[in-house]
Amino acid sequence: MASRQTCCSWSSTSGCGGPGTPRRCRLPSASRRLDSPWPAGVAQLREGCEDGQCQQLDDSAQEAFASMGALMVTPSHAAIQHFKLNNAPNSLASSTLIAAPGPRNHTITITETGFEPKKLSVCSGDLVWWVWQRPDRLHNVLQVSPEGRPLDDGFQSGALTDPPCAFMHRFERPGLYHYISEGLQGVVGSVQCRSACRVHQVQVGATGLSPDPVVATVNDLVAWVFRGLRTHDVVNIAAMGDLMDAQHRSQGLTPRRCMERAFTEAGVFNFTSRAFLQLGANKEAPMDESRISSVIVSDAQDHAVVRLNASSGFFPSAVTIVKGDSVLWDWGDAPEFEEHNIVNVNPPNSAAPLSTANGDQSFNSGRASRRGSFLYTFTRPGMFCVASVGAPGRCGSVLVLPEPDRTPAPKIVSFHEGGTVAMGTVVRLECRDPKAVILYTMDGSPPLLHRPGVKVYQTWEPLKLRRPGIVFIRAMAVAPNRQPSEIFSSRRFWVVDSGAGEDAEESEAEEEPVAEAVGRVEPGPW
Repeated sequence: MASRQTCCSWSSTSGCGGPGTPRRCRLPSASRRLDSPWPAGVAQLREGCEDGQCQQLDDSAQEAFASMGALMVTPSHAAIQHFKLNNAPNSLASSTLIAAPGPRNHTITITETGFEPKKLSVCSGDLVWWVWQRPDRLHNVLQVSPEGRPLDDGFQSGALTDPPCAFMHRFERPGLYHYISEGLQGVVGSVQCRSACRVHQVQVGATGLSPDPVVATVNDLVAWVFRGLRTHDVVNIAAMGDLMDAQHRSQGLTPRRCMERAFTEAGVFNFTSRAFLQLGANKEAPMDESRISSVIVSDAQDHAVVRLNASSGFFPSAVTIVKGDSVLWDWGDAPEFEEHNIVNVNPPNSAAPLSTANGDQSFNSGRASRRGSFLYTFTRPGMFCVASVGAPGRCGSVLVLPEPDRTPAPKIVSFHEGGTVAMGTVVRLECRDPKAVILYTMDGSPPLLHRPGVKVYQTWEPLKLRRPGIVFIRAMAVAPNRQPSEIFSSRRFWVVDSGAGEDAEESEAEEEPVAEAVGRVEPGPW
């Protein structure tokens, strides 16, 4: 499979296109007033674009485009770029390019001594090529378990092959992958695949913004796309009281159909703009909640995370994943003097409780270290017990399912699902699995088992919105012997002080600790 570059030209009045949408490489009509016939390269380009696919230009075609005032761009990474003719008046629209992340090619060279590079980091969707060219050695590529055992359902190139030769595999699923060549003894390479960044588009129309909120990951980009030209940028607001002022101080820009932001840290970000003033049912009310666009940004969730320290042991103590998923044990927040490692041990109810498991399928992280972590990808189903020398007498378990079985996501079942509400408004959550425990947050952070600040939802005591401001409810359900649910994210609640005297303090009711609630659901097999 060969990669193919794409390029397109834009007239000065072209608008904003979606990522991945093929563009025909058409020239502005004014640029077609030529006294000489089209160069051969341009003719080939026009023929290749009849099916909506653009081809790489040759030198003569590039010269022709330059003489006609056209611009050619080949994006190499996810980006949102704006273009404008030099010395053109501001009344002339700019052109915007939205480039979504595409697959990249990586090369691993197999030498007489090993792999170069031996460790490689890629994004989901990327292609990795293994190349061997030396005439004195046959090679192949086989995926193996972390212990070096070939996987029947892993990627493989087949039998040993004479050079020169190459093998390609596309990595779609985040995780840590190991591989070998049978032509090399005792050498194991690895590829770590992480989630690729995304470009999110918010369509801004007469009826509002969609989607709202945007749920994104760190390093994602968000583009607000308008149906017509706009000249005012989006402005981040810290509090609702800043809404009216922010609408008037949004920066003036060259007319364009897209405004964009890149997000490099987690959090909840709320935006407004003078360009949003025409949104909402009441166009005369500058404080209309519909004129806010929210972006909820979280860290990538490529694997289950377990915190570890000497006082608490493993938290959560039991996790459920599916074959091919990874677990990250993290003791980076443990006291500085603590040293930990991860060792696959026999379960507490065995003949040799918590002793090191033997066999070619057991695993460990090696020597204990301070404030470290260990990532392991499980390539076979079963129940696994782990311990650490820094937390004697404690253990954690990992249940690996052969097939996906995810708990249904919780949802809001009360009357108010978002929008402008009064302080004291009650919100009820529900999950279709009656055995599930619902975990939630109200600050926009993901309600993951290992995170601080996560609360347990009690069916007999629904949520009450007690503080004014913007609130997002995010919830996740955990059920016995099932994967945790996808995270539910509510619409934006704009909680206003109704003057009814509602206590703004948090509820004094005693909350069930997350560890105890999860322990009721995932008590472990022992």
